[in-house]
This record gives sequence, C-alpha cells and structure tokens, in this order.
Amino acid sequence: MFSLEKTNNDETLDKAVQNYINIAECLKGISDIVHISLSKDDFYTELTMDNLVILHNNILDLIENDEGVKQLKRKILNKEIKVDRTLNFFFDE
Repeated sequence: MFSLEKTNNDETLDKAVQNYINIAECLKGISDIVHISLSKDDFYTELTMDNLVILHNNILDLIENDEGVKQLKRKILNKEIKVDRTLNFFFDE
C-alpha cells in the first residue's frame, strides 16, 4: 500500500521551498520600496538594485553548494561563526 502521509523529507523540502519564496518576496518588497522612494534613474536606486541581484545570486550559489552549506552549518552550530539574526550590524555605526 501507498502512504499518503507526508514524510520528513517532504516537510523539509516544503519548508525549504517556502523559505526561498519568502526570500524572493522580501527582495521584491525591498525593490518596490526603493522604486517608490527614489527615482528609477537615481544612483542609489541602481546601487540598491545591483546589491539585491548580487544577494539573490549569492543565495542561489549557496543553495547549490551542498557540501559548503553543511560545513557552514556545522561552523555556525559550533559557534565558530557568529550569526546576528537581528542585523544589528547595520546600526552599529
């Protein structure tokens, strides 16, 4: 018989897909705010959009690097790399 229950792998994949969708929506939201706040021809708009594209590409590169992600995760869990979830480093000037 086939089981219709979701497996742990299905739930893990669903969560990963939802995380990626959330990231993409956040990047789109930031893009929308920038375009509302600044002129499309503004230098800062161009810089912001370039950085959003670079961020997106880095996220995709990270996803494709399975072994690197495993090692990064291990370093974060072992507190060899500090992760600031609050992004306070933006405000520490």
